[in-house]
Amino acid sequence: MKESKRYKKSLSIKTKSITVSILIIAFVLVMGWPQFVPISEEQVNEKKHEVDELNTLTYSVAEGTLNEIATQTTTIYDIKDVIKTFSITNINKIIGEVSVTERQFPNGDSLLFVDFQSPKNDNVFSVNIGKSSAILKEEMINTPIKELYSFRKNRKNTDPLSTRLTYIETKEISLLMGAQVMYKNLTHTYEENDETSTVYQFLEESHNYNMTKDGLEIHVQANKSSASTWAMLSEVSLFSKEELTNAHKIGVDEFRWITPNATLSHGLASIFPAHPDAFVHSLVRQSGRSSALELGKESSRFFENMNRHQFKSLEDSRSKDGLWYSNYTSTWLEKKYNIGSNYVDSRHNDNIFRSQLRRAEILGYENYAQNIEVYANFLLKMVEEGYTIPTDHGLYLIDYFDLNNKMLTHVSLNHALSLMNYLYFAYIETGNVSYLSTANLQLAALIDTGDAWINDDANEVNYQLNRNGTFSGRDYNLVTYYDLLYTKQLLQQLGKQKVPIVDKLILVKKNNLLQRNIEYEINNENIEDLIGLIE
Repeated sequence: MKESKRYKKSLSIKTKSITVSILIIAFVLVMGWPQFVPISEEQVNEKKHEVDELNTLTYSVAEGTLNEIATQTTTIYDIKDVIKTFSITNINKIIGEVSVTERQFPNGDSLLFVDFQSPKNDNVFSVNIGKSSAILKEEMINTPIKELYSFRKNRKNTDPLSTRLTYIETKEISLLMGAQVMYKNLTHTYEENDETSTVYQFLEESHNYNMTKDGLEIHVQANKSSASTWAMLSEVSLFSKEELTNAHKIGVDEFRWITPNATLSHGLASIFPAHPDAFVHSLVRQSGRSSALELGKESSRFFENMNRHQFKSLEDSRSKDGLWYSNYTSTWLEKKYNIGSNYVDSRHNDNIFRSQLRRAEILGYENYAQNIEVYANFLLKMVEEGYTIPTDHGLYLIDYFDLNNKMLTHVSLNHALSLMNYLYFAYIETGNVSYLSTANLQLAALIDTGDAWINDDANEVNYQLNRNGTFSGRDYNLVTYYDLLYTKQLLQQLGKQKVPIVDKLILVKKNNLLQRNIEYEINNENIEDLIGLIE
């Protein structure tokens, strides 16, 4: 792997102010809105993929006959998927279906995914990993999330899925296994527009595996339901004890329950269809921010594999326009703004683009850097189309974009800062002055609104600016604090004078964190590493 350079840059750029409306119009007239171009066949085959199946995988089912229906392959860069689909029949009647995906990496390792549907009966699908002898090492970690991340807000509903990861080594292989999760699909389709809100009800989890004379077997049970699991396989050791503990802490967010193209996370109470044990596709967790940072720190076989998985997972779930759309209904967004289940969360997309750019550079996917402009150009388009709250001298981009329903939402400070910062970052990387001018308008809005972001009575920062000009809500503890520090760093790189409101907001955040006994001292040189953390 090559060392990342983008995130160690330190540029000093003097700029002059240019009116954004002129620049955006000129940019559009001359160039048009640049469109996202999916990865081409040439890019797909840029690095020849020569990985065979790690082991001889065989499959069986407790009840019925297993019939292979089809095998297909997909490849992005040096990551290859072999996808096999099966039907399960009993006296010529289909009683179940299975999809098995083996995601193959160039170092010979792979990530195995199973999705098993048995809607009419209780059944077990088994994967046999051949060439396996007696278990030499077996470790399980199941530390509660609250112990790992004490600063996070309490949730109304209790997360029913444990954090357990199981690591096994034999003489021939090592593998890390997630839970086998039994679930029910609650997905709802809206008749008026055919949009779907994708929600899964967690039923129960298990950790069923055993060693046989033919190798290690993983058993996935479904009982008039569906079931899902994953396992990473390697012919060499994936972890030391310390590395496993670190991976588990990151994994409780980023790979507890994963599928080939999604990271599923326990949903908030405000989702539809509603259920206290509901899970949804979490874009912020799928972005894999912490895994990408681990990849950049040192050579790690596990995190190299996990980042390749996350890269392909995200590209496979990406929309044709180059963005990532939320695919479930938030009831408070629906009630307040009439936003349904298919919308762009501006913060999630900021997180994903940053993580994908980081891991692509470290993994050597050099031509992926052009994707910096995809999101920046989208934000310029949103300004042009009026998805903004104007101020005397500037404007804020709103938090959520429903492109089928031009409804303006609120502006939360963390979203506003992240979008401004992304455009400054995109300008530094590309030199496109339209990005700089739009970011400057957002900075002007921050200056215009100034002290109104501060709740003096509570000694804290307000969460959001509403459409009627009022401010409300209690801000996150750390997310916005790190955004503000990153803003300050970017402004210094651009040679701008100090902006008093930025320093003032940082001071308020520091005092509030001190009052709450939350650690806030960090190395500011690495502030971008902390952008978009989960809180």
